[in-house]
Amino acid sequence: MNIWKYLYIALLLLSVSTRSFAQQYSNYREKMLSREQLIRDYSILYSALTNYHPAPFMYTPEAEFKAFYEAQAAAFPDSLSERAFHILVRHLIVQLKCGHTVGKPSDAWYQSLAGKKVLLPFEIRRVGEQFYISNTTEDATELQVNDELLRINGIAIQDILRQMADIQERDGLTRSFVEVGIIKRFRMYYLFLYGIPEQITIEYKNQQGELRRCNTSLSLNKLRPLPPLALPPGFQTIYQNDWSVFAVDTQTRLAYLKIRSFSDRKSYKTYYKQVFKAMSEQQCTELLIDIRDNGGGFFKNGHIFLRYLSPEKFEFNFQRPIRKITKNEYTSLGRISKMTKRAFALKPQKHKHKGQRTYTFSYKPHELRFKGKVHVLQNGITFSQAALVSAHLRAHNARFWGAESGGTESGTNAMLNYKLVLPNSGIQVQIPYYRMVSNSTGGTFGFGVKADVPIAPGLDGSRDEVLYKVIEGIKR
Repeated sequence: MNIWKYLYIALLLLSVSTRSFAQQYSNYREKMLSREQLIRDYSILYSALTNYHPAPFMYTPEAEFKAFYEAQAAAFPDSLSERAFHILVRHLIVQLKCGHTVGKPSDAWYQSLAGKKVLLPFEIRRVGEQFYISNTTEDATELQVNDELLRINGIAIQDILRQMADIQERDGLTRSFVEVGIIKRFRMYYLFLYGIPEQITIEYKNQQGELRRCNTSLSLNKLRPLPPLALPPGFQTIYQNDWSVFAVDTQTRLAYLKIRSFSDRKSYKTYYKQVFKAMSEQQCTELLIDIRDNGGGFFKNGHIFLRYLSPEKFEFNFQRPIRKITKNEYTSLGRISKMTKRAFALKPQKHKHKGQRTYTFSYKPHELRFKGKVHVLQNGITFSQAALVSAHLRAHNARFWGAESGGTESGTNAMLNYKLVLPNSGIQVQIPYYRMVSNSTGGTFGFGVKADVPIAPGLDGSRDEVLYKVIEGIKR
Protein backbone atom coordinates (compact mmCIF):
# COMPACT_ATOMS: atom_id res chain seq x y z
CA MET A 1 0.00 0.00 0.00
CA ASN A 2 1.53 3.38 -0.98
CA ILE A 3 1.54 6.69 0.92
CA TRP A 4 -1.44 8.04 -1.03
CA LYS A 5 -3.69 5.24 0.20
CA TYR A 6 -2.67 5.94 3.80
CA LEU A 7 -3.36 9.65 3.29
CA TYR A 8 -6.76 8.84 1.79
CA ILE A 9 -7.70 6.76 4.84
CA ALA A 10 -6.62 9.50 7.26
CA LEU A 11 -8.68 12.10 5.38
CA LEU A 12 -11.64 9.74 5.26
CA LEU A 13 -11.55 9.28 9.03
CA LEU A 14 -11.44 13.03 9.59
CA SER A 15 -14.35 13.51 7.19
CA VAL A 16 -16.72 10.92 8.63
CA SER A 17 -15.96 11.98 12.21
CA THR A 18 -17.00 15.62 11.63
CA ARG A 19 -19.56 15.50 8.80
CA SER A 20 -23.05 16.96 9.48
CA PHE A 21 -22.90 17.08 13.30
CA ALA A 22 -23.61 20.81 13.36
CA GLN A 23 -26.93 20.40 11.53
CA GLN A 24 -28.43 17.45 13.39
CA TYR A 25 -31.73 17.55 15.21
CA SER A 26 -31.21 19.27 18.55
CA ASN A 27 -32.86 16.33 20.36
CA TYR A 28 -30.70 13.69 18.69
CA ARG A 29 -27.25 12.72 19.90
CA GLU A 30 -25.20 10.05 18.22
CA LYS A 31 -23.51 7.42 20.34
CA MET A 32 -19.81 8.20 20.62
CA LEU A 33 -17.03 5.61 20.92
CA SER A 34 -13.60 6.17 22.42
CA ARG A 35 -10.44 5.28 20.54
CA GLU A 36 -9.97 2.29 22.84
CA GLN A 37 -13.48 1.03 22.04
CA LEU A 38 -12.94 1.59 18.32
CA ILE A 39 -9.72 -0.39 18.27
CA ARG A 40 -11.28 -3.21 20.32
CA ASP A 41 -14.28 -3.57 18.00
CA TYR A 42 -12.15 -3.20 14.88
CA SER A 43 -9.72 -5.93 15.95
CA ILE A 44 -12.62 -8.29 16.70
CA LEU A 45 -14.05 -7.54 13.25
CA TYR A 46 -10.75 -8.22 11.49
CA SER A 47 -10.25 -11.48 13.37
CA ALA A 48 -13.80 -12.65 12.62
CA LEU A 49 -13.55 -11.86 8.91
CA THR A 50 -10.23 -13.63 8.47
CA ASN A 51 -11.18 -16.66 10.59
CA TYR A 52 -14.83 -17.35 9.88
CA HIS A 53 -15.16 -16.37 6.22
CA PRO A 54 -14.78 -19.37 3.85
CA ALA A 55 -12.51 -17.52 1.38
CA PRO A 56 -11.30 -14.23 2.90
CA PHE A 57 -8.35 -13.73 0.55
CA MET A 58 -9.81 -14.90 -2.76
CA TYR A 59 -9.73 -11.42 -4.30
CA THR A 60 -7.58 -9.35 -1.94
CA PRO A 61 -4.21 -10.88 -0.89
CA GLU A 62 -3.82 -11.36 2.86
CA ALA A 63 -0.93 -8.89 3.13
CA GLU A 64 -2.93 -6.18 1.34
CA PHE A 65 -6.03 -6.85 3.44
CA LYS A 66 -3.97 -6.64 6.66
CA ALA A 67 -2.26 -3.42 5.53
CA PHE A 68 -5.64 -1.76 4.90
CA TYR A 69 -6.85 -2.84 8.34
CA GLU A 70 -3.72 -1.56 10.08
CA ALA A 71 -3.80 1.78 8.22
CA GLN A 72 -7.40 2.46 9.22
CA ALA A 73 -6.77 1.42 12.85
CA ALA A 74 -3.70 3.66 13.10
CA ALA A 75 -5.71 6.68 11.91
CA PHE A 76 -8.59 6.36 14.40
CA PRO A 77 -9.31 9.69 16.17
CA ASP A 78 -9.85 10.05 19.92
CA SER A 79 -13.59 9.46 19.43
CA LEU A 80 -16.00 8.61 16.64
CA SER A 81 -19.76 8.17 16.37
CA GLU A 82 -21.26 4.74 15.79
CA ARG A 83 -22.56 5.93 12.41
CA ALA A 84 -19.10 7.07 11.32
CA PHE A 85 -17.47 3.89 12.62
CA HIS A 86 -20.04 1.85 10.69
CA ILE A 87 -18.76 3.48 7.49
CA LEU A 88 -15.21 2.35 8.31
CA VAL A 89 -16.45 -1.15 9.10
CA ARG A 90 -18.01 -1.28 5.66
CA HIS A 91 -14.79 -0.03 4.05
CA LEU A 92 -12.94 -3.00 5.53
CA ILE A 93 -15.70 -5.43 4.51
CA VAL A 94 -15.53 -4.16 0.93
CA GLN A 95 -11.90 -5.35 0.77
CA LEU A 96 -13.19 -8.95 0.97
CA LYS A 97 -15.16 -8.46 -2.25
CA CYS A 98 -17.90 -10.75 -0.95
CA GLY A 99 -21.44 -9.58 -1.54
CA HIS A 100 -22.79 -11.73 1.28
CA THR A 101 -20.58 -10.17 3.94
CA VAL A 102 -22.64 -7.20 5.10
CA GLY A 103 -22.38 -4.69 7.95
CA LYS A 104 -25.15 -2.57 9.43
CA PRO A 105 -25.55 -0.29 12.46
CA SER A 106 -26.74 -1.57 15.82
CA ASP A 107 -30.37 -2.29 16.62
CA ALA A 108 -30.18 0.56 19.15
CA TRP A 109 -29.16 2.98 16.35
CA TYR A 110 -32.18 2.04 14.24
CA GLN A 111 -34.47 2.30 17.29
CA SER A 112 -33.10 5.77 18.09
CA LEU A 113 -34.35 6.96 14.69
CA ALA A 114 -37.87 5.53 15.05
CA GLY A 115 -40.47 8.20 14.31
CA LYS A 116 -37.91 10.72 13.07
CA LYS A 117 -37.69 12.23 9.61
CA VAL A 118 -34.36 10.85 8.44
CA LEU A 119 -34.65 9.87 4.75
CA LEU A 120 -34.55 11.90 1.56
CA PRO A 121 -38.05 12.48 0.12
CA PHE A 122 -37.16 11.00 -3.27
CA GLU A 123 -35.34 8.18 -5.03
CA ILE A 124 -33.30 8.33 -8.20
CA ARG A 125 -32.73 6.58 -11.54
CA ARG A 126 -29.53 6.42 -13.57
CA VAL A 127 -29.62 7.03 -17.32
CA GLY A 128 -26.15 6.93 -18.82
CA GLU A 129 -24.05 9.33 -16.74
CA GLN A 130 -27.03 11.41 -15.56
CA PHE A 131 -29.25 10.90 -12.52
CA TYR A 132 -32.94 11.70 -12.37
CA ILE A 133 -35.72 11.80 -9.80
CA SER A 134 -37.66 8.55 -10.30
CA ASN A 135 -40.18 8.80 -7.45
CA THR A 136 -41.06 10.99 -4.47
CA THR A 137 -42.83 10.71 -1.13
CA GLU A 138 -46.10 12.52 -0.36
CA ASP A 139 -44.14 15.37 1.26
CA ALA A 140 -44.43 18.81 -0.33
CA THR A 141 -41.49 19.38 -2.68
CA GLU A 142 -40.76 21.20 -5.92
CA LEU A 143 -39.02 18.13 -7.31
CA GLN A 144 -40.79 16.24 -10.05
CA VAL A 145 -40.21 12.83 -11.57
CA ASN A 146 -37.61 13.08 -14.39
CA ASP A 147 -35.99 16.23 -13.01
CA GLU A 148 -32.21 15.81 -13.31
CA LEU A 149 -30.46 15.79 -9.93
CA LEU A 150 -27.19 17.77 -9.85
CA ARG A 151 -26.16 18.46 -6.23
CA ILE A 152 -27.30 17.85 -2.67
CA ASN A 153 -26.08 20.38 -0.10
CA GLY A 154 -23.42 21.54 -2.53
CA ILE A 155 -21.99 18.07 -3.26
CA ALA A 156 -22.23 16.78 -6.83
CA ILE A 157 -24.42 13.69 -7.14
CA GLN A 158 -21.53 11.84 -8.83
CA ASP A 159 -19.33 12.45 -5.77
CA ILE A 160 -22.08 11.30 -3.41
CA LEU A 161 -22.50 8.08 -5.37
CA ARG A 162 -18.74 7.50 -5.40
CA GLN A 163 -18.77 7.63 -1.61
CA MET A 164 -21.69 5.22 -1.57
CA ALA A 165 -19.84 2.86 -3.91
CA ASP A 166 -16.98 2.77 -1.39
CA ILE A 167 -19.29 1.19 1.23
CA GLN A 168 -21.27 -1.09 -1.08
CA GLU A 169 -20.45 -4.78 -0.77
CA ARG A 170 -19.91 -6.67 -4.02
CA ASP A 171 -18.85 -10.06 -5.38
CA GLY A 172 -15.34 -10.18 -6.79
CA LEU A 173 -14.46 -7.47 -9.30
CA THR A 174 -17.99 -6.81 -10.54
CA ARG A 175 -19.22 -3.22 -10.80
CA SER A 176 -22.78 -3.99 -11.85
CA PHE A 177 -23.96 -4.92 -8.34
CA VAL A 178 -22.36 -1.76 -6.95
CA GLU A 179 -23.87 0.53 -9.58
CA VAL A 180 -27.39 -0.80 -9.14
CA GLY A 181 -27.09 -1.36 -5.39
CA ILE A 182 -26.26 2.24 -4.52
CA ILE A 183 -29.23 3.45 -6.57
CA LYS A 184 -31.62 1.08 -4.80
CA ARG A 185 -30.24 1.99 -1.35
CA PHE A 186 -29.70 5.66 -2.10
CA ARG A 187 -31.94 7.07 0.65
CA MET A 188 -30.50 4.84 3.40
CA TYR A 189 -26.91 5.29 2.26
CA TYR A 190 -27.34 9.05 2.32
CA LEU A 191 -28.37 8.75 5.98
CA PHE A 192 -25.36 6.52 6.70
CA LEU A 193 -22.94 9.01 5.14
CA TYR A 194 -24.38 12.40 6.07
CA GLY A 195 -26.51 11.90 9.16
CA ILE A 196 -29.71 13.91 9.57
CA PRO A 197 -29.30 17.60 8.62
CA GLU A 198 -32.47 19.61 9.24
CA GLN A 199 -32.60 20.97 5.71
CA ILE A 200 -31.50 19.72 2.31
CA THR A 201 -30.64 22.05 -0.56
CA ILE A 202 -31.19 20.45 -3.95
CA GLU A 203 -29.75 21.75 -7.21
CA TYR A 204 -31.45 20.25 -10.23
CA LYS A 205 -32.43 20.78 -13.84
CA ASN A 206 -36.14 20.61 -14.59
CA GLN A 207 -37.64 18.95 -17.64
CA GLN A 208 -37.47 22.25 -19.54
CA GLY A 209 -33.70 22.30 -19.01
CA GLU A 210 -33.81 25.19 -16.49
CA LEU A 211 -31.33 25.17 -13.57
CA ARG A 212 -33.20 25.30 -10.27
CA ARG A 213 -32.48 25.22 -6.53
CA CYS A 214 -34.92 24.27 -3.78
CA ASN A 215 -34.87 23.46 -0.08
CA THR A 216 -36.56 20.35 1.24
CA SER A 217 -36.76 18.46 4.50
CA LEU A 218 -36.05 14.85 5.30
CA SER A 219 -39.03 12.52 5.38
CA LEU A 220 -40.67 9.82 7.46
CA ASN A 221 -42.96 8.77 4.61
CA LYS A 222 -42.72 5.93 2.14
CA LEU A 223 -42.32 6.55 -1.58
CA ARG A 224 -45.46 6.81 -3.67
CA PRO A 225 -46.73 3.40 -4.82
CA LEU A 226 -46.11 2.88 -8.53
CA PRO A 227 -48.39 0.82 -10.77
CA PRO A 228 -46.89 -2.45 -12.06
CA LEU A 229 -45.44 -2.22 -15.56
CA ALA A 230 -47.51 -4.00 -18.17
CA LEU A 231 -46.07 -6.69 -20.43
CA PRO A 232 -45.56 -5.75 -24.08
CA PRO A 233 -48.58 -6.20 -26.40
CA GLY A 234 -49.28 -9.75 -27.53
CA PHE A 235 -48.37 -11.48 -24.26
CA GLN A 236 -51.06 -13.41 -22.43
CA THR A 237 -50.43 -14.10 -18.73
CA ILE A 238 -51.05 -17.76 -17.93
CA TYR A 239 -49.71 -18.12 -14.37
CA GLN A 240 -48.88 -15.50 -11.80
CA ASN A 241 -48.01 -15.42 -8.10
CA ASP A 242 -46.23 -13.04 -5.74
CA TRP A 243 -42.78 -14.06 -6.99
CA SER A 244 -43.25 -14.98 -10.65
CA VAL A 245 -45.16 -14.27 -13.86
CA PHE A 246 -45.46 -16.66 -16.81
CA ALA A 247 -46.83 -15.39 -20.11
CA VAL A 248 -46.80 -16.41 -23.77
CA ASP A 249 -46.85 -14.34 -26.95
CA THR A 250 -49.65 -16.12 -28.80
CA GLN A 251 -48.33 -15.03 -32.22
CA THR A 252 -44.62 -15.89 -31.96
CA ARG A 253 -44.78 -18.72 -29.36
CA LEU A 254 -42.21 -16.84 -27.27
CA ALA A 255 -42.57 -17.73 -23.59
CA TYR A 256 -41.75 -15.17 -20.90
CA LEU A 257 -40.94 -16.24 -17.33
CA LYS A 258 -40.23 -13.54 -14.76
CA ILE A 259 -38.76 -14.87 -11.49
CA ARG A 260 -38.36 -12.14 -8.89
CA SER A 261 -36.84 -14.42 -6.25
CA PHE A 262 -35.86 -18.04 -5.64
CA SER A 263 -36.90 -17.77 -1.98
CA ASP A 264 -40.21 -19.66 -2.18
CA ARG A 265 -39.98 -22.98 -0.32
CA LYS A 266 -43.55 -24.26 -0.64
CA SER A 267 -45.09 -23.96 -4.10
CA TYR A 268 -42.06 -23.73 -6.39
CA LYS A 269 -42.02 -27.42 -7.44
CA THR A 270 -45.70 -27.42 -8.44
CA TYR A 271 -45.37 -24.03 -10.08
CA TYR A 272 -42.42 -24.96 -12.32
CA LYS A 273 -44.18 -28.16 -13.38
CA GLN A 274 -47.27 -26.16 -14.38
CA VAL A 275 -45.21 -23.58 -16.26
CA PHE A 276 -43.16 -26.04 -18.32
CA LYS A 277 -46.20 -28.23 -19.03
CA ALA A 278 -48.00 -25.14 -20.35
CA MET A 279 -44.93 -24.26 -22.42
CA SER A 280 -45.06 -27.69 -24.03
CA GLU A 281 -48.81 -27.43 -24.70
CA GLN A 282 -48.37 -23.96 -26.20
CA GLN A 283 -45.57 -25.35 -28.42
CA CYS A 284 -43.20 -22.56 -27.37
CA THR A 285 -39.95 -22.53 -29.31
CA GLU A 286 -38.12 -19.82 -27.34
CA LEU A 287 -38.06 -18.89 -23.66
CA LEU A 288 -37.06 -15.57 -22.12
CA ILE A 289 -36.15 -15.90 -18.42
CA ASP A 290 -36.24 -12.53 -16.67
CA ILE A 291 -34.20 -12.57 -13.43
CA ARG A 292 -33.51 -8.87 -13.12
CA ASP A 293 -33.55 -7.70 -9.49
CA ASN A 294 -33.54 -11.34 -8.36
CA GLY A 295 -31.23 -11.34 -5.35
CA GLY A 296 -31.26 -15.13 -4.95
CA GLY A 297 -32.91 -17.38 -2.38
CA PHE A 298 -33.26 -21.10 -1.61
CA PHE A 299 -30.69 -23.20 -3.48
CA LYS A 300 -33.11 -26.09 -4.08
CA ASN A 301 -35.60 -23.73 -5.71
CA GLY A 302 -32.99 -22.55 -8.22
CA HIS A 303 -31.72 -26.04 -8.98
CA ILE A 304 -35.16 -27.63 -9.35
CA PHE A 305 -35.80 -24.87 -11.89
CA LEU A 306 -32.60 -25.81 -13.74
CA ARG A 307 -33.82 -29.42 -14.08
CA TYR A 308 -36.25 -28.11 -16.73
CA LEU A 309 -33.44 -26.49 -18.72
CA SER A 310 -30.49 -28.92 -18.46
CA PRO A 311 -29.89 -31.67 -21.05
CA GLU A 312 -27.90 -33.85 -18.65
CA LYS A 313 -27.41 -34.63 -14.97
CA PHE A 314 -25.74 -31.84 -13.04
CA GLU A 315 -24.41 -31.12 -9.55
CA PHE A 316 -24.47 -28.38 -7.01
CA ASN A 317 -21.27 -28.23 -4.93
CA PHE A 318 -20.49 -26.07 -1.95
CA GLN A 319 -17.42 -26.04 0.26
CA ARG A 320 -16.03 -25.17 3.65
CA PRO A 321 -12.26 -24.90 4.24
CA ILE A 322 -10.62 -27.37 6.61
CA ARG A 323 -8.69 -25.12 8.96
CA LYS A 324 -8.38 -24.20 12.61
CA ILE A 325 -10.52 -21.20 13.57
CA THR A 326 -9.67 -18.71 16.29
CA LYS A 327 -13.15 -18.24 17.71
CA ASN A 328 -14.58 -15.27 19.61
CA GLU A 329 -17.64 -14.95 21.82
CA TYR A 330 -19.25 -12.30 19.63
CA THR A 331 -19.69 -14.49 16.51
CA SER A 332 -22.37 -17.17 16.37
CA LEU A 333 -24.55 -19.35 14.14
CA GLY A 334 -28.29 -19.39 14.71
CA ARG A 335 -30.06 -22.54 15.87
CA ILE A 336 -31.49 -23.39 12.44
CA SER A 337 -28.10 -22.80 10.80
CA LYS A 338 -26.44 -25.13 13.30
CA MET A 339 -28.98 -27.86 12.55
CA THR A 340 -28.53 -27.39 8.79
CA LYS A 341 -24.74 -27.51 9.13
CA ARG A 342 -24.98 -30.82 11.03
CA ALA A 343 -27.31 -32.25 8.38
CA PHE A 344 -24.89 -31.29 5.59
CA ALA A 345 -22.02 -32.84 7.53
CA LEU A 346 -23.75 -36.25 7.33
CA LYS A 347 -23.56 -36.24 3.53
CA PRO A 348 -20.73 -38.43 2.18
CA GLN A 349 -18.09 -36.59 0.17
CA LYS A 350 -18.40 -37.31 -3.53
CA HIS A 351 -15.47 -35.08 -4.49
CA LYS A 352 -12.15 -34.67 -2.69
CA HIS A 353 -10.50 -31.26 -2.73
CA LYS A 354 -7.37 -30.58 -0.74
CA GLY A 355 -8.06 -28.30 2.21
CA GLN A 356 -11.80 -28.27 1.53
CA ARG A 357 -14.82 -30.22 2.70
CA THR A 358 -17.12 -30.47 -0.34
CA TYR A 359 -20.87 -31.17 -0.19
CA THR A 360 -22.76 -32.28 -3.31
CA PHE A 361 -26.38 -32.39 -4.43
CA SER A 362 -27.16 -34.08 -7.76
CA TYR A 363 -30.07 -33.36 -10.10
CA LYS A 364 -31.48 -35.12 -13.18
CA PRO A 365 -33.18 -33.43 -16.14
CA HIS A 366 -36.97 -33.26 -15.79
CA GLU A 367 -39.22 -35.09 -18.24
CA LEU A 368 -40.76 -31.72 -19.20
CA ARG A 369 -37.37 -30.23 -20.03
CA PHE A 370 -37.55 -27.31 -22.44
CA LYS A 371 -35.53 -27.98 -25.61
CA GLY A 372 -35.90 -24.66 -27.41
CA LYS A 373 -33.75 -21.55 -27.43
CA VAL A 374 -33.20 -19.98 -23.99
CA HIS A 375 -32.67 -16.25 -23.41
CA VAL A 376 -31.80 -14.68 -20.05
CA LEU A 377 -32.50 -11.08 -19.09
CA GLN A 378 -30.46 -9.97 -16.06
CA ASN A 379 -29.01 -6.92 -14.32
CA GLY A 380 -26.67 -6.03 -11.48
CA ILE A 381 -29.07 -7.34 -8.82
CA THR A 382 -29.04 -10.80 -10.43
CA PHE A 383 -27.16 -12.16 -7.47
CA SER A 384 -26.45 -15.20 -5.28
CA GLN A 385 -28.67 -18.13 -6.35
CA ALA A 386 -29.89 -16.15 -9.36
CA ALA A 387 -26.30 -15.61 -10.50
CA LEU A 388 -25.62 -19.35 -10.09
CA VAL A 389 -28.62 -20.00 -12.35
CA SER A 390 -27.19 -17.54 -14.89
CA ALA A 391 -23.77 -19.21 -14.76
CA HIS A 392 -25.32 -22.64 -15.30
CA LEU A 393 -27.35 -21.41 -18.27
CA ARG A 394 -24.28 -19.68 -19.71
CA ALA A 395 -22.55 -23.07 -19.69
CA HIS A 396 -25.52 -24.43 -21.68
CA ASN A 397 -25.44 -21.78 -24.42
CA ALA A 398 -28.23 -19.47 -23.34
CA ARG A 399 -28.17 -15.95 -24.85
CA PHE A 400 -27.86 -13.12 -22.34
CA TRP A 401 -29.42 -9.65 -22.48
CA GLY A 402 -29.31 -6.59 -20.22
CA ALA A 403 -26.23 -6.23 -18.00
CA GLU A 404 -23.55 -8.23 -16.25
CA SER A 405 -24.85 -10.27 -13.31
CA GLY A 406 -24.03 -8.94 -9.86
CA GLY A 407 -22.81 -12.32 -8.66
CA THR A 408 -19.61 -13.74 -10.14
CA GLU A 409 -19.75 -16.46 -12.77
CA SER A 410 -17.45 -18.74 -10.75
CA GLY A 411 -19.58 -18.83 -7.59
CA THR A 412 -20.38 -17.04 -4.37
CA ASN A 413 -20.37 -17.36 -0.58
CA ALA A 414 -23.65 -17.98 1.22
CA MET A 415 -26.25 -20.57 2.35
CA LEU A 416 -25.59 -20.24 6.09
CA ASN A 417 -24.34 -17.12 7.86
CA TYR A 418 -22.56 -16.24 11.06
CA LYS A 419 -23.75 -13.18 12.96
CA LEU A 420 -21.13 -10.94 14.56
CA VAL A 421 -22.21 -8.24 17.03
CA LEU A 422 -19.36 -5.93 18.01
CA PRO A 423 -19.39 -5.40 21.80
CA ASN A 424 -18.89 -1.62 22.05
CA SER A 425 -20.63 -0.23 18.98
CA GLY A 426 -23.27 -2.96 18.60
CA ILE A 427 -22.61 -2.92 14.84
CA GLN A 428 -23.78 -6.17 13.23
CA VAL A 429 -21.95 -8.10 10.52
CA GLN A 430 -23.16 -11.08 8.49
CA ILE A 431 -20.39 -13.51 7.47
CA PRO A 432 -21.18 -16.44 5.12
CA TYR A 433 -20.31 -20.00 6.10
CA TYR A 434 -19.96 -21.84 2.73
CA ARG A 435 -18.39 -21.21 -0.64
CA MET A 436 -20.82 -22.11 -3.45
CA VAL A 437 -19.27 -23.29 -6.73
CA SER A 438 -21.03 -22.62 -10.03
CA ASN A 439 -21.37 -25.02 -12.94
CA SER A 440 -19.62 -22.68 -15.36
CA THR A 441 -15.94 -23.08 -16.16
CA GLY A 442 -15.92 -20.06 -18.46
CA GLY A 443 -16.03 -16.35 -17.87
CA THR A 444 -13.33 -14.08 -16.46
CA PHE A 445 -12.18 -14.62 -12.89
CA GLY A 446 -13.90 -12.25 -10.49
CA PHE A 447 -16.54 -11.00 -12.92
CA GLY A 448 -20.21 -11.80 -13.42
CA VAL A 449 -21.96 -13.43 -16.36
CA LYS A 450 -21.62 -10.92 -19.18
CA ALA A 451 -24.52 -9.83 -21.39
CA ASP A 452 -24.23 -10.78 -25.06
CA VAL A 453 -26.46 -7.81 -25.83
CA PRO A 454 -26.05 -4.97 -23.29
CA ILE A 455 -29.19 -2.88 -22.82
CA ALA A 456 -29.40 -0.07 -20.25
CA PRO A 457 -32.64 1.32 -18.77
CA GLY A 458 -33.93 4.60 -20.18
CA LEU A 459 -35.69 7.60 -18.66
CA ASP A 460 -39.28 6.53 -19.35
CA GLY A 461 -40.50 4.83 -16.18
CA SER A 462 -44.02 4.25 -17.51
CA ARG A 463 -43.04 1.09 -19.38
CA ASP A 464 -40.33 -1.57 -19.20
CA GLU A 465 -38.11 -0.22 -21.99
CA VAL A 466 -35.42 -2.88 -21.52
CA LEU A 467 -37.93 -5.73 -21.87
CA TYR A 468 -39.42 -4.13 -24.99
CA LYS A 469 -35.97 -3.92 -26.58
CA VAL A 470 -35.10 -7.51 -25.68
CA ILE A 471 -38.32 -8.87 -27.17
CA GLU A 472 -37.79 -6.82 -30.32
CA GLY A 473 -34.26 -8.22 -30.55
CA ILE A 474 -35.43 -11.79 -30.11
CA LYS A 475 -38.10 -11.39 -32.76
CA ARG A 476 -35.55 -9.99 -35.23
